[in-house]
Amino acid sequence: MSTAVVIPVAEAPEPRFDFPTWLPPMFVKELRQGLRTRGFVGSMVGFQVVMVVAFVWAFAVNIFGESDAQGTVNGFFWGVLGIMLLVITPLRAMAGLRQEIDAKTLDLLMLTNLTSWRIVLGKWTSLLAQSALLVLALLPYGLVRYFFGSVDLLQDLIGIASMYLGCGMLTAVALWVSGLPRLLRIGLPIGLVLMAQGMGGFIFGGMAHGGMRITPSSGSGGAVAWLMVFDCVLLLLFCLVQAVRRIAPPAENHSPLARGLALLTLAAVPVLYIFDGKETAMGQLWIAVVALALVTIIEISSLRRPMSVHVRTWWRRGRMGGWVGRLVLPGWPSAALFTAFWLAVAAVGASMELIKLSSASPGDMAWLFALLWAALVFPMVLLSFAPNIGRQAPLVYFILQAAFGILSLFIGNTSSIRMSETVKAIEWLAHLLPVSSFWLQLEPLATHPAYDGRYFTGQAVMLVVVAALAVWRGWGYWSWVHAQGASLRQEKKAVPAG
Repeated sequence: MSTAVVIPVAEAPEPRFDFPTWLPPMFVKELRQGLRTRGFVGSMVGFQVVMVVAFVWAFAVNIFGESDAQGTVNGFFWGVLGIMLLVITPLRAMAGLRQEIDAKTLDLLMLTNLTSWRIVLGKWTSLLAQSALLVLALLPYGLVRYFFGSVDLLQDLIGIASMYLGCGMLTAVALWVSGLPRLLRIGLPIGLVLMAQGMGGFIFGGMAHGGMRITPSSGSGGAVAWLMVFDCVLLLLFCLVQAVRRIAPPAENHSPLARGLALLTLAAVPVLYIFDGKETAMGQLWIAVVALALVTIIEISSLRRPMSVHVRTWWRRGRMGGWVGRLVLPGWPSAALFTAFWLAVAAVGASMELIKLSSASPGDMAWLFALLWAALVFPMVLLSFAPNIGRQAPLVYFILQAAFGILSLFIGNTSSIRMSETVKAIEWLAHLLPVSSFWLQLEPLATHPAYDGRYFTGQAVMLVVVAALAVWRGWGYWSWVHAQGASLRQEKKAVPAG
């Protein structure tokens, strides 16, 4: 009789429960990988060594009484904490999306039903979780500081929370930059530096002369603190939206959220005006104008055309949805319309004298906003004549803005007494060109009460020309959008008849 041979079956390994099953899978993946990286391990070990050496040295100094041990301990503690949160963690995020893009693993992640939002949030939250572990590892040294003198626990918690918020913002910015193309990552900082050289002198010059009044009234410190947190959170969310946009499929439209977050900076203005006074509201309106201008630069510097799904998403919501949709569609014509909308709102604030430059009248401020619209829109109108420029349009847009900024800086720093005839001709032309006219008009309004109207007629003609060119070059864009809306309305009418 044959006997059956029993083959032992290996038992399946027990499931690992190192992370709860309810945690997002992208967060768990990134956290597992991040805890094993040299950056995290090196930071943990290196900071521990630095703090141990610093505290041992401080104890020795305290025993011999040669210097201020409390100041030494506090300096090392906050210095290490700041480097860890504001430098190391954002630098580690610089390779966040770039690794997935270079390895071409984004499509594989999308096949696992992970959306672009879940991918970006998983990377961002994992980096913040790792930085939180590093902060917890340093907290014992914060408690040891009590042996060297009095420590304000509430101020320490506020300081750590502020650094952690800054860490979240810088990490979001780094994730956004990591998804940009290589040429744009190199050229964007250069363009920003050149633009800062061209425009920064006018802005800070006006503030030095007392022109830009953004200082809140006395007694509003609490409101200003909460306002700063509100603006920082909006900036953080906007950077995350931009990071998501770098890896999202073309069918997703992130312009509504990006532009909506920028418009939220205006939401605090009437609240501050009612409850905290005119000065604080004016400061927030200045911040809103700068934020909206920067968002417009990002939104408008694209030759992308909307897809049918983008149009139908808004036109299905009725007539009001169609009007809102015109402001949030991807592409520079919609961004130009959005720019005109928020500048009109800012002009209302100028008419209420919530935003002023020196003794400039509301009419002067409204004219300055009109020049700002031309400055933001005109470079993209020029690029619309070169549609083959493709993805390099944002870089070329920044280069054009930087070139006009350098021209404004040159003309603004040239003495009118020692000008040659050629330089005077260049100055006259710069006051009439779309971008440089705004920056050259900003300095007199910021430093002098009287508005110089010598160039008014030429600038008015320039505005009409820029508006006409924008309408002409955007005619095909809007015709296609209206055709999609009309097609959707025809489909709605045909459904009951069927």
